[in-house]
Amino acid sequence: SGTSGDTYSGDGTSGLYAWGAQIETGLTATSYIATGSGTESRTAGGLVMDLSVHDEIVNPAGFTVVIAVDGTNLVGVTGDKMLVSGGVDGDNRIYIQACNGNWRVVVFVGASPVIVATLGAVAAGRTVLAVSFQVGACLGVMQGGAMVSLGTLAEIPAIPELCVGVYSQISIYQPGAPIELVVPYPRACTAGELRAFV
Repeated sequence: SGTSGDTYSGDGTSGLYAWGAQIETGLTATSYIATGSGTESRTAGGLVMDLSVHDEIVNPAGFTVVIAVDGTNLVGVTGDKMLVSGGVDGDNRIYIQACNGNWRVVVFVGASPVIVATLGAVAAGRTVLAVSFQVGACLGVMQGGAMVSLGTLAEIPAIPELCVGVYSQISIYQPGAPIELVVPYPRACTAGELRAFV
């Protein structure tokens, strides 16, 4: 009938075909799973990027990670819930995590933590975090929060992989934090750039 817009009344004889509908709880849908007429569920998992293959992701002179996450299921949760990690357990590594009600950044050079800093409190709903790692002062900010000086690094820890949703090297998935987006930048972003991300 030529009708267009947000609604379509139909003409009483023509039809409408819809394919691939997917309804899920949460703020974002997972990727499509072809199932035919049955139903299927997705097991929890994480993403591991091998930096020996994707060495453009993390620059040894400095890099930035931007994360969008739904903190709803993490409010009041104790313990660590990993968002992004890199390195070897017990050696050089970075963590961006929810820890006992706060968004936290941890950096180890060798076996010693040289940065342990809080960006702010975990809250229900979508939050964007941006963290810049570089030789010198490292910065971080969360959506709606103040810029945080995380501490100073004399060197960037050499990490063999960047992991999303798992502890690096030990593959422990940390459920309960729907990670919507992770974007690594191969340079340390300025405070102004970090603020623009969130």
